[in-house]
Amino acid sequence: MGKRGLPRCCSDHARMQSPVWVTLYRFRAMPGKLRRPPLACVLPHADSIPRRKPSEWGVVLDTNSARAGWGGGQFRHGWTRVLCMRNAPVLLAAACAIASAAQQQPAVTLAVHGTVTNASSGEPLPHALVLANGQNGAGVLTDGDGRFEIDGLSAGPNVFQISKPGFEDAVGDPASLPLRDLRGSSHVVYVTSATPELAFSLRPTNAIHGHVELSTGDPSQGISITLLESEIQEGRVVWRPRETSLVRADGTYRFAHLPDGDYAIVAEPASDTGDSTLPDASSNRIFASGFPQMYYPDSSTFSGAAPLHVAGGEQTQANLSLALRPFHLVRAHISLPAELRGENNRTIIQVEVATADGTHAPYPAAYDRKSASIRAMLPDGLYTLSVTAVRLMRSAGPSRQNALTGSATITVAGHPITNLHIAVGAHVPNPLQIAITRTSTRETPNSGQVYVFITQAAPLTDGMQAQYAQGAGPGTLDTMAPAAGRYWVHTVLADPNLCEGSFTAGGASLGREPLVVDPGGTTLPLTLSLRDDCASLRVNLPPGAAQLIVGQEIPYTVYVIPDFDFTTEGRSITVRATGGGSFQFTGLTPGSYHVYTFAAPVDLEYHNPKLLTSIHSQAITLDPGASADLTLEVPTP
Repeated sequence: MGKRGLPRCCSDHARMQSPVWVTLYRFRAMPGKLRRPPLACVLPHADSIPRRKPSEWGVVLDTNSARAGWGGGQFRHGWTRVLCMRNAPVLLAAACAIASAAQQQPAVTLAVHGTVTNASSGEPLPHALVLANGQNGAGVLTDGDGRFEIDGLSAGPNVFQISKPGFEDAVGDPASLPLRDLRGSSHVVYVTSATPELAFSLRPTNAIHGHVELSTGDPSQGISITLLESEIQEGRVVWRPRETSLVRADGTYRFAHLPDGDYAIVAEPASDTGDSTLPDASSNRIFASGFPQMYYPDSSTFSGAAPLHVAGGEQTQANLSLALRPFHLVRAHISLPAELRGENNRTIIQVEVATADGTHAPYPAAYDRKSASIRAMLPDGLYTLSVTAVRLMRSAGPSRQNALTGSATITVAGHPITNLHIAVGAHVPNPLQIAITRTSTRETPNSGQVYVFITQAAPLTDGMQAQYAQGAGPGTLDTMAPAAGRYWVHTVLADPNLCEGSFTAGGASLGREPLVVDPGGTTLPLTLSLRDDCASLRVNLPPGAAQLIVGQEIPYTVYVIPDFDFTTEGRSITVRATGGGSFQFTGLTPGSYHVYTFAAPVDLEYHNPKLLTSIHSQAITLDPGASADLTLEVPTP
């Protein structure tokens, strides 16, 4: 026995040179389950225990992908798990002896060779790193002709990663549909003694650079430039900040190593001296000068920004000319309840400034507790000031009923605003009504458990999700009260036996329209309908694509998207021949669907009906409580 009572074959698993899988089980003791308590040792690439019920005691040994065993279990290729049990000393000793003998056999290693090319030019790519099986595996640099050779590989699936500074993996075609993050992208290669020449390609990354000029003629060094990028989140296009850079001494900025895609540039506000210090909102001044926030080429709001599309190693220039503008004082008196007034109360006052299109404006607002007022210095424009007052409790933290909010929309046009009043009041969020239509009596530990999250529906967002409601249905759930605005709703169901029927606000589908939250936190009546007659769908690669082929395999990205509105996440999976060539989706709402298959890691904008109609798909209808099979129509990579 090894450490902590584990059999020696388990405690010594780290010294094994090739995968060994020893499984012992006893069906007679507990039908359909292993006798408790099992002890498990998991080797690299461990997978789940066999699903089928064995008919008797059994021992299975899997070494170098060869299968041997008895007991009626079915095991997938590539599994490497050791499960050892205390109550089987005789069988365990035999299994350990077999495993030990197997490990004494010399391991068979193989070599592969190939080339790496520049996807844009087709030219060989020298000094690219080819890494096999992770950081602890073999790695080589390509020679001057882009060629490489790696030996010491085991037969079967091996994982390759190709990288070089200034390049990204050239999986898929980013010109057609957005791709998922390719950083760390990998290729599965099925290695045998007859592995053909491998061919990998890398796509050059892009850069956006420019020069920043100030209307005053002063140096622009130190001004903050933010790069925004477009990406797909929960099936919708969103823009969010990617990185920030400071203007250099020569007045230039640069963002490098950018993957193909769409970007936007924004110069953050600065003082009249050109540095990042903004006009002081806490001073007694009513007027100041500075450089307002500006989106390329010349817009004070994100809605007027010009997207920059870069691809294939482009070096795009985007120059900015910033004009000195007046900043005017905006002062607002905050009407607080009596218990929240005074300099010594435990109340936090937060103020946020937003532009006309609902995006955050980076202009600070200072709260003066003595006068119960806020001050901000703003350039001309349309703004919304949102105030949140939270009284700190002596317990774990602030509670919902102690949060007060208020807001005001103002237009700054060449003069200060000093007579503004903002009244804050308690949030009174609407409850969420959950209805569950049950046709069976199945119960689970998470029966009816629901999580509802929201994200801003503004064009530019931080992409963060906030919890809106949590609890078990059927019945009524309390909701949090976010700031006034428009939000996309995302539903997560912990009960695998439940699926979404509909989610509405005042009868309007939240799968199609955003949730509108009023200044007081109220919404239209919310109703989430769930059902337990969910369907399942097994998708299968066609015979030609499901066969294990020597060389690099094709990973297929599969989306199963309803034709009806939904607030749960769109279902997707990567199907590989080495993974069995199939996958079963469960918990699907009955109805009509379209299935989309790609030979690349596509990030699908599945909430865009116009886009979906332009993509090849397969239609299928799922009946309540039924299981269906679909052979995928796979594209040519």
